[in-house]
Amino acid sequence: MPWELGYFDGIKGQAQVAICPIETGAMATHFIGQEYLNLYKALEKLFVNGEPVPYVTANNTTRAQTMASFIAGSGQFEKVKAS
Repeated sequence: MPWELGYFDGIKGQAQVAICPIETGAMATHFIGQEYLNLYKALEKLFVNGEPVPYVTANNTTRAQTMASFIAGSGQFEKVKAS
């Protein structure tokens, strides 16, 4: 995965690359031995109004991008209140 991440970082730029952690809990946010992963946004499931919604976050779940905004490359973040 590091090769693919580096490839797309070089092509699209860091702002257009996100990772999708497959572990949950504390281990999902602490990349021991792979700390460079913290440089990238991450796909997360936030519960908004009781419904799970996929968002792209930058280590901050109060401001996130919708998947549509991330894919379009618009860089539009919105304030979300996870419930």
